[in-house]
Amino acid sequence: MAYIQYINGIASNIYRLPNHGMTIFGRGDHCEFQLFHKKVSREHFAIKREDDGQFILIGLGAKNGTYYNDRKIINETVVLKNNDRIRAGDFIFIYYAAKPDCSTAEIMAQVANKLEHEEVGFRTAMHAVVDAYDNQ
Repeated sequence: MAYIQYINGIASNIYRLPNHGMTIFGRGDHCEFQLFHKKVSREHFAIKREDDGQFILIGLGAKNGTYYNDRKIINETVVLKNNDRIRAGDFIFIYYAAKPDCSTAEIMAQVANKLEHEEVGFRTAMHAVVDAYDNQ
């Protein structure tokens, strides 16, 4: 299974990519992963699992481009490798070919985000973050 880590400021979450079909990232209501920002196109980029098991990044012609490891792609297809970085507007994603280990810093950043944005205590926030990671 492949995963994508979404990073936005101190917020960081890891999502499992589907083993079939294509996941579209963008502002559009129909996108599987919505990114709300003026620099992001309605359909910015997609990630698709090929029949051979590889995941590919597909640039969907976004006006501001999609950045693959700091290289701008527009209408290109690239085979993703472990730890590849994808950027759309101010959003950063890291591709993992397998479930990544979660560092203490990442866990604490997610806990801090929950404490700031939700009315929960530290213990509740910590349990929520660890449980979410374990269930991915």
